[in-house]
Amino acid sequence: MSAPSSSATISPKVDDAPLSAATYHKCQGFISTALKSSPRIHVLLNKLEALGCPIPQSAFVCEDVFGGAKTGGAFDLGSGRVVMNPRVPPSFLNQGETTRTLTHELIHAYDYCRVKLEENNCAHIGCTEVRAANLSGDCDFLVEATRAPMQLVSGGLGAAQQRCVRRRAELSLSMHPHCNKNPGDVARTVASVWNPCYTDANPFSSN
Repeated sequence: MSAPSSSATISPKVDDAPLSAATYHKCQGFISTALKSSPRIHVLLNKLEALGCPIPQSAFVCEDVFGGAKTGGAFDLGSGRVVMNPRVPPSFLNQGETTRTLTHELIHAYDYCRVKLEENNCAHIGCTEVRAANLSGDCDFLVEATRAPMQLVSGGLGAAQQRCVRRRAELSLSMHPHCNKNPGDVARTVASVWNPCYTDANPFSSN
């Protein structure tokens, strides 16, 4: 597998204990349920097929290939697969997190297909990270309230979703070595693409 081109990040320390077959089975079960039941995933898969970039169910896998990185999953551009990380803390190995991570990675897949993003172009990567954080459910109110309640209320509830999107986009972008070479690079990149990318709701809306 080539290096994952993008990722959905997690925050707790990842355990390095050996993984059991049951863990892999659980991870694959969550994937199967998400592919069957998530309306957002259905939209993304249908749009990807229409664009000529179909992703078959066999391309959604759980593999321990992230080297301890705080990553929930990745879209592997080289192989066209969506790879979920089974080595996440138990609290992250659940249906909700799996569905949101799959949606996040499929937004990246959609962006790479529809506009041919350049893999090492930080503005391109920043844009798709903003869109994935915004549209995947990563920053839905109840998710953020559970994950970071103090951050949710500290700056006022009115802008909480945007703060979450910006924070998570910056966190994901910071994992790309091409984009974090100098202090402030990540924040500047996200800020530079914020307006057009945050307001772009494709493929869920053409407005």
